[in-house]
Amino acid sequence: MEGPNVHRLFDVTGGGAISLEPGGQFELSGAPLETVHQNLWRADVPSRATARGRQPLAIGFLGSA
Repeated sequence: MEGPNVHRLFDVTGGGAISLEPGGQFELSGAPLETVHQNLWRADVPSRATARGRQPLAIGFLGSA
């Protein structure tokens, strides 16, 4: 929390987090994984988690590393 606003979500089971950065971008972080496939699945979590809410607004995500 930052005041009354949520700016970070933690996954207590998998150790990952999604945070809202000052420029409005999301940052996805987590522990190292064993395969590239696991990393690709985790990188798509924000898109899957927000799909229903952002589709009517035509909002998408652009990934970068």
